[in-house]
Amino acid sequence: MIPISYSVRSLARRPLTSIMTVGGLSLVVFVFAAMLMLSRGVHDAMAKNGSPKNAMILRDGATSEAVSAVGRDQFRLLQGSPEVAADAQGAPLIAGEIVVISDLPRSGSGPDDPGANVGVRGIAPASLQIRDTVKLVRGRLPRPGTLEVMVGSAVEGRYKGSRLGESLSFARRDWPVVGVFSADGSAFESEIWGDQQSIADAYNRQGFTDVVLRLKDKDAFSGLSTRLAADPSLSTLKPWREDLFFDAQSETLRQFIVGLGAFVTVIFALAAGFGATVTMYSQVSNRLREIGTLRAIGYRRLPVLSVFLREAILLSVLAAMIGTAVASLLSLASFSTLNNQSFTQISFHFHFGPDVALSAVIFSLAMGLLGGFVPALSAARQSIVNAVRAR
Repeated sequence: MIPISYSVRSLARRPLTSIMTVGGLSLVVFVFAAMLMLSRGVHDAMAKNGSPKNAMILRDGATSEAVSAVGRDQFRLLQGSPEVAADAQGAPLIAGEIVVISDLPRSGSGPDDPGANVGVRGIAPASLQIRDTVKLVRGRLPRPGTLEVMVGSAVEGRYKGSRLGESLSFARRDWPVVGVFSADGSAFESEIWGDQQSIADAYNRQGFTDVVLRLKDKDAFSGLSTRLAADPSLSTLKPWREDLFFDAQSETLRQFIVGLGAFVTVIFALAAGFGATVTMYSQVSNRLREIGTLRAIGYRRLPVLSVFLREAILLSVLAAMIGTAVASLLSLASFSTLNNQSFTQISFHFHFGPDVALSAVIFSLAMGLLGGFVPALSAARQSIVNAVRAR
């Protein structure tokens, strides 16, 4: 068997073609890894909103919280549900919430800027007990019955008046920002939270958009679903496990990202694979005497084939390392996009992890092997006489 060091020295003697091949493959690996990171980032931002311990109740058929409606009479009936857990004082952990969309001007924008849709959530005191990932990081909580609000960490500074101590202007009112909260990187951080009744008055809402509750145990959800379906007063409502609801909210956006990313990746991969094939063919034609010499001194076709395949694999591994390393830097930045289910802006981070790195390496190896196999096979099939006579 021809030693691996032979392949390494062969690539080093051809730095220009090696660099060009690695550069093209690295670009494709970068796009592929970025697509995976983007899809995972959107999924994490939405899925982290929910907990399997919680349930959400919306109007049957509602595609998002903002288009749902739950009556106050229905809420009172839900408060007495045996599936609802209680706090230390015995009060049910259930909250009616109001979710609306407000158009806010971005910080530093001009008068012609269209602004951005931001989710505004009216909460009850129990909301913070139910959604225990929400933590106040600066300032204080809004006082009930006031126009005070707290903003998610992804909202702070992004819109006019959204910094701590400033005032946001929407629904013909000024809303003092008294706190900033985090929510474990979830899409809640892209929202504004305030007193439920104050937001209901501002938007002239009589009921709630949805109800969130803490389940008593892991089997309580099925009992809640059965009881809602059997009760004529509640049969117009549909329960969701909270984590599954928010995961479904991100599905359309994830599919779009994956579809667009796959299209771009395929185009880039075809170009890079073609370039690698041409490069390897060029190396074969320039190394015919070398191939002939290897065959003449006793090496059979399989070792010659392995030489060129190893070179393709070495180039692919190097490209995977470079493309993945550059893509990992995207995790340091945050990005914002419109969720076409809720029609609000959500901020998220590109998610980089071992699974992304492994997928990128496998993808790069596949490109290298596909691009290098045919030229390697061509090299192995060269006759000894013709190869030795080549100039």
